Amino acid sequence: PDDTHELRDFEIVNKFAVGDLGNDAQFQKFKEKYSSTVRYPLFHGTGYLGATFILRTGFKIVGESLVKAGRALEDGIYFAPNMDKAIQYAHDGLGTERHLGKGFIFVCEVVLGTAHDHKWDSGIFKSEEVVVRDPIKQVKIRYAYEIEKKGTKLK
Repeated sequence: PDDTHELRDFEIVNKFAVGDLGNDAQFQKFKEKYSSTVRYPLFHGTGYLGATFILRTGFKIVGESLVKAGRALEDGIYFAPNMDKAIQYAHDGLGTERHLGKGFIFVCEVVLGTAHDHKWDSGIFKSEEVVVRDPIKQVKIRYAYEIEKKGTKLK
């Protein structure tokens, strides 16, 4: 099977602005305190099932046993500076035939907060990803893009 994850392999089927998910006040306060560390846009890719939870309750850090991809920088919510990286995670990939080939990219405003090295370079693997530990304070989802793999007929 074709396992490429590039933006050109997908099409945007829906785009919408995301309103307050219950964290706007905390986010604004943190943003004011650390205004010099704001990064926008940053992208987060997830499958259809994950997106339904995120759009209801915002980002939540789940335990290691529930994470299906990405823990190189420990527990947290991961963001990429480009859509091509985020799209690698924008699928369910759990054998849920109904949603394979379908996912979401969230366009987010992220406040990094106190100085940390959010990039990881082991000498073998280098990542430009950003990880946050307190998404209630640090993340505001601005837009959601629903995407489908081109040539995939979804039910």
